[in-house]
Amino acid sequence: MSKKGVIVLVIIFVLIGIAVYVFSPFIISGRNSANSVNVPEVKISYSNFEEQLIRQSLVQDIPENGVMVLRFYNYNSGAQEWENSYILRKGDVQKGTLEDADIIISMHSKYLNTLTNKNLCATIITAKASGDVAVETGISQTSLGWRYRSMLKYKECLGI
Repeated sequence: MSKKGVIVLVIIFVLIGIAVYVFSPFIISGRNSANSVNVPEVKISYSNFEEQLIRQSLVQDIPENGVMVLRFYNYNSGAQEWENSYILRKGDVQKGTLEDADIIISMHSKYLNTLTNKNLCATIITAKASGDVAVETGISQTSLGWRYRSMLKYKECLGI
């Protein structure tokens, strides 16, 4: 085999390795999502928020070094008032706030009435369409894209 042939084979193997590394989270999460189909749908409220949100695939798929904040607001007094805020890490949801999160999602609390343990992204997308969601990032777009590369399936939901 010629030297050019060996170089071409090495490049092909490197590209295949990169593709497997980048796309393996989609393959793995696709297998796991079939297991969650049999879970009954539960309405989410502030009283069961942490317990139910932790079951969302989005929360399970957050990278190990990633942190997101989901916070709710209302306009009951005519001005924006913050209600509750939750810190989301891989497999963990805690009530609280964090100013230096990678992604901060602010959503009108009226969508809490439609939120279930199965429709977080669909609810965020609906709220975005009505202008009731703001997504802020605390890191550069390059860092965000690299850190959250395994969450590309949530691109429409998170805006990343």
